[in-house]
Amino acid sequence: MTEPTRRRVLSAISVAGAIGLAGCSGGSDGESGDDGSTADSGSGDTTTATYEYTFAEDDAVVGGSLTGLSITYPSGSAALADASLTEVLLDGGDVSRDIDDTSTANNGDTYTIDFAGNEGISAGDTLSIGLNRIAAPSGSYDVTITVNPQSGATTFTQSF
Repeated sequence: MTEPTRRRVLSAISVAGAIGLAGCSGGSDGESGDDGSTADSGSGDTTTATYEYTFAEDDAVVGGSLTGLSITYPSGSAALADASLTEVLLDGGDVSRDIDDTSTANNGDTYTIDFAGNEGISAGDTLSIGLNRIAAPSGSYDVTITVNPQSGATTFTQSF
């Protein structure tokens, strides 16, 4: 993870933590995790996470259209079974209007977003994906994000 990306993630963690604490009442068992998580009311702790990547000149998807995203947590974690998309930004612009479908697969280990392909990807663009209601695995783990998994994929990993 590059230093500017690390700073953005840490900033998002701070904001998410402050928002989560603002809504807490006495006696709450909510926990905050390394990935900017906050406790969600309901049957168990869930987290919110933001994944960011800045495209380089040599990334396979640069010059093409955004057609899909695949976010994969460790096998058997079912971390994304109840996940919900909160935002998708490309170069600071909201690209959620271009979404065709979202789904989970692999028993909740993978969250997929399909796009119509109307948004171009350029070198220097930053992709930001926000999900909530993640049942994050305990301990350290890696999350793999694949941009355009159907063709010319660019893959990046974030560690939590």
